[in-house]
Amino acid sequence: MRSPFVLLGVAILAVVGNGQPPVETRICRGESAAVSPDGGSLALMRLEGHRFQVLVRNLRTGAEAVVPSGPGQAIMPRWRKDGAIVFTAANETKSAFAARKDPTGWNLYLFRGGQIEKLTSGRIRETCASFAPDGSLYFVSDATDGKDIPSIVRIGADGRRVTAVSLPEAPCMFGDPSVSPDGQTLLRAETTQYNQPWRIVVSPTTNTAERTFLTPKTMVAYAPAWSPDGKSIAFAGCREGDDGWHIYLMPSAGGAMKRLAKGKNPAFAPDGRTVFYDRDGNVFMARLKEGDD
Repeated sequence: MRSPFVLLGVAILAVVGNGQPPVETRICRGESAAVSPDGGSLALMRLEGHRFQVLVRNLRTGAEAVVPSGPGQAIMPRWRKDGAIVFTAANETKSAFAARKDPTGWNLYLFRGGQIEKLTSGRIRETCASFAPDGSLYFVSDATDGKDIPSIVRIGADGRRVTAVSLPEAPCMFGDPSVSPDGQTLLRAETTQYNQPWRIVVSPTTNTAERTFLTPKTMVAYAPAWSPDGKSIAFAGCREGDDGWHIYLMPSAGGAMKRLAKGKNPAFAPDGRTVFYDRDGNVFMARLKEGDD
């Protein structure tokens, strides 16, 4: 089968490794794109007027289909390995703050086979969903056990809901949990102070209290994503000298960072050589060259 990235009609060139920006391809309007398990489609969120909606774009044909989500906002789509999509949705008139007092809240929904299934319920804000290789679902919750304690929650294949990561001290925030391809390691963005930078943190999934910080205190970083082989990660970061958010690459065990392109919300394609990201409300992609991973 021919690669969908060749069929876009635009030549994709290798990322230049000497600090020059990569030759990139604009895909479409949208943000927070995720690549399907077969590499043939993107799920993304797009602002239409004052409302975000989730849609799926076929990378081979350019055809798009909106994921039905009702009258509210729909954001942050992510794929499961069987092709199902999970996303967060809420009443479009509710801000994140107002949603905390709204019994409908911001909740997770699953889209598969043309049907929508509501996965969570309540007044709280539950976002940033991510599937582990075994199909269990990790996501950020603004409340734990009925209290306003932020956490990362895991729903297993058996439907049991447990707290995967929790810091009882306040203030504290989490973002973007991402489980390694072998299911052994959990990446996330984390900060324990509102006036401190977000940092990329990694832990064993069996002991999330064992924290290793991969990014320094002098850098703001979030939205980590694993490469398919688990050897490297991409994330959005901003450090001194940057003119905004950039996509950075780093070995998954930590080490030297390489700046790839200006943008945020990176996602690897299954080929491990193509990275999608967004900038100014548009989705782009660029190819890695040997030595960049």
